[in-house]
Amino acid sequence: MAEKTTPPKLTKTARKAFSRRKKKKTKLFIFLGIVAAIGLFLAWGFAPRYGSLNYGICKAYIETHEYYPETLKFMNVEEYAGGYVSLSYMRIDPLGNVSFNDVDCVVATAANGAIGIKTIDYNKKRPYPQEAKEEVDKFNRNIFAVLAYKDRMDLKLPQATPENIADYK
Repeated sequence: MAEKTTPPKLTKTARKAFSRRKKKKTKLFIFLGIVAAIGLFLAWGFAPRYGSLNYGICKAYIETHEYYPETLKFMNVEEYAGGYVSLSYMRIDPLGNVSFNDVDCVVATAANGAIGIKTIDYNKKRPYPQEAKEEVDKFNRNIFAVLAYKDRMDLKLPQATPENIADYK
């Protein structure tokens, strides 16, 4: 049988050096944990927000019913219960004319399970050709083409614009 050997006892200076290394490692792990937590918080904070499928359907309707837009920029999106989506967007045509529009859109599911636009209202003032029941029905008949690519749909919500004009500086 082999004899039991005990490890040699550490000297006082060796114990101090070992204790210092252990404290350094602990401080390093705490520092790295704080840096990782701050990094995750910043990544979460700067990540884009995404809207629902209702927003995507209303956005697709607007994109298909604007004639010859050079640029469409969605400024503000608000989603409410019951499929109600309120959108504000800026349109720049090829001649450089800029127009701002507000659209209220209600997306609903029919009794047969088909999803589609129930009502749409541009600028809440006068009737527009895009609001016609025939146009909405035509879009709803072809909505399967929009829904077929819903995983590729750009649902990024626009960044919030400041309410006060002085914040634009």
